[in-house]
Amino acid sequence: MDTTLGHLLLRRAVERAAEHLVPLQVSMELTYRCNLSCKHCYVDCRPKDELALEEVKDILDQLRAEGTLYLLFTGGEILVRKDFFAIAEYAKEKGFIVMLLTNGTLIGPAVARRIAEIHPLTVRISLYGATAATHEAVTGKPGSFEASVRGASLLQATGVFVSFEMILLDSNIHESGDARCLAEKMGLHLQFGYELTPTKAGALTPQSYEAGPSQFVRFVDPDWLRSTRGSRGPGICKAGRCICSVSPVGDVSPCLLMPLRLGNLRQASFAEIWRTRPVADLVYLRSLTPQDLTRCRECSASSFCKKCLGTALSETGQLTSPSPSACRWAAMRHQLSEERR
Repeated sequence: MDTTLGHLLLRRAVERAAEHLVPLQVSMELTYRCNLSCKHCYVDCRPKDELALEEVKDILDQLRAEGTLYLLFTGGEILVRKDFFAIAEYAKEKGFIVMLLTNGTLIGPAVARRIAEIHPLTVRISLYGATAATHEAVTGKPGSFEASVRGASLLQATGVFVSFEMILLDSNIHESGDARCLAEKMGLHLQFGYELTPTKAGALTPQSYEAGPSQFVRFVDPDWLRSTRGSRGPGICKAGRCICSVSPVGDVSPCLLMPLRLGNLRQASFAEIWRTRPVADLVYLRSLTPQDLTRCRECSASSFCKKCLGTALSETGQLTSPSPSACRWAAMRHQLSEERR
């Protein structure tokens, strides 16, 4: 199928799912435990009562009944759960399209083969630099750079589609070009990211590690940053309509980055939380339109904005208030566009 046509069909499917409140894509945080200590991590909680295997399976049954198709397993580090493969294999049996987000350090030959047997759509591995020194200054774990790169190579050898994701920080942006060369040499795609979100508890600590505008101008192709602009300005995402997330203890939220607790799957069914008895916050979220973002629509840089309602809520306490971090990035993209013109 033509790639453009495929994207159009997928976009239409997402629109239809949102219209009918079908949770097409769900992110499951299997655990908040991790074998690394990344300094910018937004997970600042470690609950001890994680969902048991049978509870996870029951949730997967409920999601499938509600129409979920795409399932992202994330954490923490998903592979620290000893029952990870029991969960992932069950998800595959139920017909989900599975995606994995991991740091890659726990992937040896046997683990790579088992992941390949799940046939994930994609496995995304975190990369924080082109050298061990830079990468490990972020992860806090000696040997993690070599382990992550090795894990990616082992997965690639099994035929799994694997890619690197690199969050650009003030401490690693200088290696963005070399990181791209490393990925290309390995035959892998590298996706850059630059938006740092508040922690689960609402602390803004991760944003203190943001790279500054001068660093982006110096080390990153300005065309890439311009290309990340919003095509029609700030809008309303599909969170709470066809996207949601489930925490390690069963809390349901509109998405990974939106700190709104809609209910708990140990206390109510997914259908009750999502459809039959939605809480007031979810009803309000679903009622929002771009016209409710009054101050954003009046901004001169609005067409360059990629506002995240979840981040706005964490930063300001209001879904519809301007997000300071989104404003910073929109202003930078606007400035780069004007300079090029």
